[in-house]
Amino acid sequence: MAALVLLGRLVGSLAVALRLVAVVMPLLYFVVAEAYYQATPGKLLFGLSVVTVDGEPPDTLAHVVRGLTRVPEAMVLVPYLVVVPFSERRQRFGDMVTETLVVRRGADRRG
Repeated sequence: MAALVLLGRLVGSLAVALRLVAVVMPLLYFVVAEAYYQATPGKLLFGLSVVTVDGEPPDTLAHVVRGLTRVPEAMVLVPYLVVVPFSERRQRFGDMVTETLVVRRGADRRG
C-alpha cells in the first residue's frame, strides 16, 4: 500500500515537472534564439529579425518580456488575431510592451 502511495506521488511530481518543462522550454527557445541572433530559426529562414522601434538590437530584458507575453497571447488567441493586423506597426502585444518590431533584415528599421 505504501508503495502505491509513493508511486502516486512520484507520478504526480513527474506530471508537474513535465508541465513546467512544457512551458519553460518554448520560452527559452524564443528568448535564447532572439537574444543571440535577434531572430528564431523561423525568422532567419524568412529573413526577419527583432529590433527596437529605433532599429537597434533589443536588450536581454526585452527578449525575456517578449517571451513571457507569448503565454497569455497563446491562451487568448482571439485578441492576438485582432491586435496584430490592426495595430499601426503590426505588432503583437509583447512587441508593444517592449517597443520592438519584427522587420525584414536589411530594411529601414525605424518604426
